[in-house]
Amino acid sequence: MPPILPPEIFLIIFDNVDDERTLYNILITSRHFCTLVEPFLYTRIRISQHSLVSIHLMRLRSLLESLEMSNGRRARYLRDLNLGADVTMPGNNRLIDKILVKATHLRSLTLQLIDSDFTSGWRFSFFQRRLTFNLTSLTIANYGLYLDHALLHFLESQTSLQILNLGYPRGHEHGYKFPSTSFPNLKVLCAHSSLAYAILSTSARITRLQISRSIRLPHSDITDRRCTDSVRTLSSLTSSPETGISFASLLPNLEWFSGPIDSAEQLEHLLTHNRKLRGIRFINWMPSSRSGDKIHRLFGTLATLQFLEYYGSEYKQYRWYRGAAAPTQIRWFCHFGSEWLADWREDVVNVLNHD
Repeated sequence: MPPILPPEIFLIIFDNVDDERTLYNILITSRHFCTLVEPFLYTRIRISQHSLVSIHLMRLRSLLESLEMSNGRRARYLRDLNLGADVTMPGNNRLIDKILVKATHLRSLTLQLIDSDFTSGWRFSFFQRRLTFNLTSLTIANYGLYLDHALLHFLESQTSLQILNLGYPRGHEHGYKFPSTSFPNLKVLCAHSSLAYAILSTSARITRLQISRSIRLPHSDITDRRCTDSVRTLSSLTSSPETGISFASLLPNLEWFSGPIDSAEQLEHLLTHNRKLRGIRFINWMPSSRSGDKIHRLFGTLATLQFLEYYGSEYKQYRWYRGAAAPTQIRWFCHFGSEWLADWREDVVNVLNHD
């Protein structure tokens, strides 16, 4: 941030101060002010990817130098760090590694990583250094992300994690098994379907789950049902309806489901295995003008069901509430794509039609 006044103005002011004691008091006061404001400046830092590589590298380098010059003092203030970078550009990974090695007091870390060729794969050495992090929230957004042994072990070591968002990774190391005591505080998970399935066998108490990538679930070998029993919201971003519905069948207390459904048989399977559903959000279905009787029969099938939600024309969103003769247009208060993290009742408003 540039100074409010240019240096020339300060020089003019000081030129007119003859008393050394006054200058000394100004200096001491300025130092005290810097000391007081420093924790607020370094608590939360965000550096987004810039179109000019040189500017982005300058910002990363400036942050690193600032942390190094304070003998660890500023690093102790840093709690929330959000970094964006093109991991195929020289220098980005090395600078981010050095920053993270110093920022061991972080509570929330977000890495928004661009992989321009989607095949290079990136590696950060800080995952392998067994650093003492105490993260409660971790987000890694990268379409080319591959979860290797080092990264999986790092995730396993984060016992304070409450939110884990791994976006849409292309895969993870097969055969890796998390200890049953892993993720004891995890409540929100967004991950590759196979990784999410593995975490369901840990001591996590997930309430909101989002899965990506279609897989064929193995025969359930989950023995500790406490994690599956705690899930209330499931969002499936898979192209295969079977993956989302198979996951839902593992979650007996599921209340809200969002995902693709292609047939009446799939919907019947969902309603049969999830008897506590209160809302269903279709992402690939739009009822016709003749769907009223069919929808009323669905409500009759499941007493807990309160609404069916879907996209209409022009990407407008609608809900067909129990007992209603027709659907109602709605508007979410949250950002598009984050509905699964919102309150399905409180964060929605009906849109009044004045036509």
